[in-house]
Amino acid sequence: MVARRQGRGVRGKGRPGLGRARRAKRASRRDGLARSRSHPTWSKHPAHSTLALLSWLRDRRYRAGCRLEQWRRAWRYAAGRLSTDDAQRLILDCRHPAGWYSLLVLTVEDTLDQAREEIADHPELPRLIADGCARVGIKWESNDDQLWEARRWAIGLAKEYAADEGIRLVALDDD
Repeated sequence: MVARRQGRGVRGKGRPGLGRARRAKRASRRDGLARSRSHPTWSKHPAHSTLALLSWLRDRRYRAGCRLEQWRRAWRYAAGRLSTDDAQRLILDCRHPAGWYSLLVLTVEDTLDQAREEIADHPELPRLIADGCARVGIKWESNDDQLWEARRWAIGLAKEYAADEGIRLVALDDD
């Protein structure tokens, strides 16, 4: 009976009719208020609510900007006008919903950097490397193989494509 006089249920687990989740939520709110009120400067500072409002507004503005950029990216995708950065961002945005987390990624930029370590720069080299990476990306099966090997294959294909098109690529060792 003592429990009923204190406003608790028969077993002393809280008010009757409240589920465990609702009781926990109310307790966390109550504890949060107690913590915020216990801070010496917050209880006396009238600008606390203004700072909280500004923080909330800043958060909402950031989220709205991110959402607007997603809509712009989606529009460019639908119109067929994605830039390289937009396409990469789209892939990153889709990783979590798709459940796809690749650990080894063959990129044109990284392969081009590796190619420039052994081949002198040529105006057609980025296009040739991109073609090589596209073919390797279609054909490559990663069975405990190294990303380095995939890049080597793409560079070799770029050299073959250059030879087929009559483009002379100069190796850096031949200088």
